[in-house]
Amino acid sequence: MTAIEDIRDGKSLRAWLEEQDSYETSVAIASRAALRVQPFLWRYLMPARRDAELTALKFVRSCLISSVAAKSPTEDIKRAAFAADAAAAAARAAFAADAAAAAARAAFAADAAAAAARAAAARAAFAAAAAAALWNEIRTDAGLLSQGADILASPLWTIGAPVFLSWEDIGRSWQAAGEPWATFAAWYEDLLSAAPSPDWPLLERIALIAPDQWEDKDGPDKIAAAIAAIRAEQSALAATIAATPNAEEIGLDPETSQPLSVPVQDLDDALLDTILRRLDRAMTRFSQACRDTRRSNMGPIIEEAVATDLAYLREDLLAEAGSPLGLFNALDDCLGAMRRCLEERGFSEDAPVQRLMGVIETCSIDVLRNSPATEEVVSKRREELFLRMDEERRIQFDQAAHDMAMSSMDGLKQKLLHDLKVANDPDAPPELRRRHRYNVISRTSRGARAVRERRYIDPATGSRVVEAADSIQKLDAGGKALWG
Repeated sequence: MTAIEDIRDGKSLRAWLEEQDSYETSVAIASRAALRVQPFLWRYLMPARRDAELTALKFVRSCLISSVAAKSPTEDIKRAAFAADAAAAAARAAFAADAAAAAARAAFAADAAAAAARAAAARAAFAAAAAAALWNEIRTDAGLLSQGADILASPLWTIGAPVFLSWEDIGRSWQAAGEPWATFAAWYEDLLSAAPSPDWPLLERIALIAPDQWEDKDGPDKIAAAIAAIRAEQSALAATIAATPNAEEIGLDPETSQPLSVPVQDLDDALLDTILRRLDRAMTRFSQACRDTRRSNMGPIIEEAVATDLAYLREDLLAEAGSPLGLFNALDDCLGAMRRCLEERGFSEDAPVQRLMGVIETCSIDVLRNSPATEEVVSKRREELFLRMDEERRIQFDQAAHDMAMSSMDGLKQKLLHDLKVANDPDAPPELRRRHRYNVISRTSRGARAVRERRYIDPATGSRVVEAADSIQKLDAGGKALWG
């Protein structure tokens, strides 16, 4: 066994990495080691000349891919990774003098002889002065990994970078150069902070920009345009999520990585118990009144007319007891269905029915007034902010939503499939269709965000839900396709 304190060169590091037998560990060590020495190169590749920009862009891309691969080792990222043998790549990248020299040779091959001479002159000082600091950081990373820590959330330097690996002047130059350099500068500066929190969904999308765009003679401009498009998609998705609160949190199951929903429960337990007892008592008394033949022989007919609606309500009260919004929807649905049924049959003036409907309405108001999350949703739904989608976009969106449903845990799966069914049912009441269309948009947008934020996807369902998330995000970005 190779002890962490014995990691002092490429050979010992490789031995330790092979003992870990972990692709992610190797790539994380390699990525952070390479990132630490990049300022040595970038200092001579400021984005002032086109040839220097193109060379710098290649190094940025390599570092970006390896960094994302350590966080989210998807097949797409693995295919894009610059090293097939992760352990060997880590050892080579971590060996400071060799890494810097090899990178310098590649970088300066297309640059002037004077720049190569400057790099050669710097190398002697670099190798001697930086090696100790770099190996100390690598051992620190190894120690954190052995404790199960996330080194990607740890600062790149724990004791400060050597002077000639400092970033400040490079960062100022990149920020002044505009995009895409400003994005790369923000990323690197975050890595140097005490608690890095990279925007992994954004970085992954950038890392997967097609290679021909990175390598094009107008590469910087093309990458800047691609980043702008990615940010527009993210903004549109965030705007949709903000416009469609739904009193639930949608994330990914920690074991299967499938989307799931957890309702927001902000209703006082005692009040909830009172509401459920009152409803049960009111429905029982309604049945008793309908069967009292001394009052009217119409009772059994009226009871039969609303029996289905009340049966659904009893089922929903059991299923939605943990969701104030679900409870409100169940009461509101039942009330609407009963009104339509009784008006069609001419029973709307019947006293027992009116009393029951009064209790149902009062209970729905109690839920609404005492659950801030429910009140927010109902208020947003009434605003009817969403625009009518054209038929082609609606079909595309519904297909993406269906794919997400089929890749979700059972609870969210059934909710989404029901939402889609009702939203597209021409015979359903318009208000009900609008509500379920709202649900489709809210749930799929949140599901897309959850998937994009965490890419450790279960292989059995992963590609489908990732494709659905990508489709939903792109549809959202299509000129404010869903919201105005």
